[in-house]
Amino acid sequence: MIVSVLVITYNHEKYIRKCLDSILEQEGDFQLEILVGNDKSPDNTERVLREYEGDKKFIILNRKQNMGATKNLYDLYKKAQGEYIAVLEGDDFWTDPKKIQKQIKVLEEKDDSVLCFTDSHIVDNKDRIIGEKLLPVEKLESIKDVMFTIGKIPTGTILFKNIFLKNRHENKGVEELLTASNIIGDLPLLAFLIKSGKFYRLPEKTGSYRYITISGTSYSAMSIIKKSLEAEKVIRAIKAYYDPHAKFFLNCTICRSRKYLLKDLKKKDKKLLKEYKKSLKFKEILGLNLYTLFSPLDDLIRSLYRKKIKKYRKKNLFINS
Repeated sequence: MIVSVLVITYNHEKYIRKCLDSILEQEGDFQLEILVGNDKSPDNTERVLREYEGDKKFIILNRKQNMGATKNLYDLYKKAQGEYIAVLEGDDFWTDPKKIQKQIKVLEEKDDSVLCFTDSHIVDNKDRIIGEKLLPVEKLESIKDVMFTIGKIPTGTILFKNIFLKNRHENKGVEELLTASNIIGDLPLLAFLIKSGKFYRLPEKTGSYRYITISGTSYSAMSIIKKSLEAEKVIRAIKAYYDPHAKFFLNCTICRSRKYLLKDLKKKDKKLLKEYKKSLKFKEILGLNLYTLFSPLDDLIRSLYRKKIKKYRKKNLFINS
């Protein structure tokens, strides 16, 4: 069995070695195929990657032109030959050498599964643990579950069945979905995969997500406004990809996102606020105004979902104590 590990990297000369070594430390009944997409890093990332060129597990792609994170990753999806795929950014790393083996077991035991995720540490630029990233649920079953838990699944911990390989000619509209934003790749991937099965959680910390707040290319370093604008592109793409029965819910999600974006822009960037308002079409403005009427109901539904998650977490803390 082959497991493809996809690594996208840009300006990660300080971190890429730790990332790749953590992959090589994986133990289990599988072979590794490690695809690295170096998106024309201007630093010494390429020089570090040369240290791994002699290892046959690696396929290292040093891009001649900068593609952007999501196009870089999508190209790796198309090239992956493994039965399973794991994704890891070049500044993150794994901490459990049995991570992949444990997740394969989960996916093999759950016939209705497509993806397994775990909990994660959050570390700073010096590898100091500063928090944790986890979603305290047993499983996710629908696009609503995915949209209600945006940003909660630690992307660097996921392992999923390679449906790109099985359905290469049936994935109509997938490229448009997965590359809708230049920087957000996890949400569209999850929206795509949830159509094919359920996501199961392995309640163990198997990796570390690096949270960098200093100015730079890291997603965690970007402004809330930029993140919100990119997130709207993704949600629009998900809406276009999904069946009509899900569009009402996704419209609510878009309007909710716009509501908070307008609020942030009003406080922080009046010029960008004017530009953003001008970019909205009449239908979008009308939809936003209608949403304000039933947003209390949307707030209630989301509040009930959060309470459900808290209840699950408390119950499992009690059982495990």
